[in-house]
Amino acid sequence: MNTVELERLLVGENVSVSHPAPGCSICEIKNETGSIALRIYDVFPGICLIYNDAHVQNYALAVNHAVGNIIEIEHCREGRIECRDGENYFYLAQGDISIRKKQGAGRELEFPMSHYHGLSILIDLDEVPKCFGCLLEDVDVEPKQLVLKFGLDEKHHVALRQLPNIEHIFSELYAVPESVRKGYHKVKVLEILLFLFSLELERDAQHCSRLTRQQVELAKAASALMTARIHERITIDEIARQLYTSPTKLKASFRGVYGVSIQAYQRDQKMRAAARMLLTTNLSIQEVAGAFGYANSSKFSAAFQRVIGVAPNEYRTK
Repeated sequence: MNTVELERLLVGENVSVSHPAPGCSICEIKNETGSIALRIYDVFPGICLIYNDAHVQNYALAVNHAVGNIIEIEHCREGRIECRDGENYFYLAQGDISIRKKQGAGRELEFPMSHYHGLSILIDLDEVPKCFGCLLEDVDVEPKQLVLKFGLDEKHHVALRQLPNIEHIFSELYAVPESVRKGYHKVKVLEILLFLFSLELERDAQHCSRLTRQQVELAKAASALMTARIHERITIDEIARQLYTSPTKLKASFRGVYGVSIQAYQRDQKMRAAARMLLTTNLSIQEVAGAFGYANSSKFSAAFQRVIGVAPNEYRTK
C-alpha cells in the first residue's frame, strides 16, 4: 500500500486531494460536523505514515473496496479518539498508542471533544519487506510477527497507555524538517517497530480500560442533553434523573468517554459557544455572559480565559 493506493481508497465527493511533494498526499474530508486533514507519506514498500488533524465530531471513513492484510499503529498526540473492539469501547488520549488489525473496508471515527491530532503507521503485511535487517544492521524485526506478539488475530485491537520510553520517539515525528523528512520517517518507523518488538507486555503495558456500549450511550446522551440546554444551569443530579441513572454511574461513564468531569465539559462547551456568539453577534460581553447563566461578567471572563486562552474582549477584537 502507498499514497496512490490510499487516495484511491478514499475517493469520494467530500474528499479533496493535493500532492505537495513526491510520495506525499494531503486528503481533506469534510462533513456537517467539521473536517479532517490526512497527510500521507510513503516510507517503505507497504508502509505509509499518516498525520491526522481532526476538528470534527465524527465521520465514516468509507473506502471503495476492501483493504488488504493491514496492521495500523496509532498514536494520539492531542485530543481524544474513540476505538471499538467488538462490543466494547476504549478511548485513546494524549500519549496513548493502539495496535490493530484492520477489519473490513471502512471505519467509523468518533472524536468526543471534536479535536484530535495524531499519527498512524499502516503496514501492509503482504507488501512489506519480510525483515528489515538488510536495510539496517541489527534491526531484526519482522512486521508479521506483530500479529503474534500482540495476539491481533484474536483481539484485533490492543491499546497501550502512555509509555514514557516510547513517547519521545513519536513526539519527534511531529516536528520534522521537510528537507530530511523522507529519511527521518524511515529511521523513526524502524525505531518504533524495534521498540514494539522489545516491549514486555506484562511488565510495561498499561492497557486502556474498556467501556460497554451502555456506558458510551449514557455519556453521549448526557452530552446531547447539555448541548440542547447549553444556556441553562443544569446539575449532575438533574441530568441523572433525566437519563434514569445514578449520578455515580453517570460520572464514571462520562469521564470514561470524554476524559473530563461533567462540570469541566459543561464549562468548555459553554465557553466555546460563547466564543462563537462573540464573533457572530453585537451583544455586549455582559449580555453574552448572561446568555450562558453568568450574572457576573468577571466570573464569565475568568472561565472564558481558562478555556479559550484569552479574555473575551481580546478574543472579539483579535
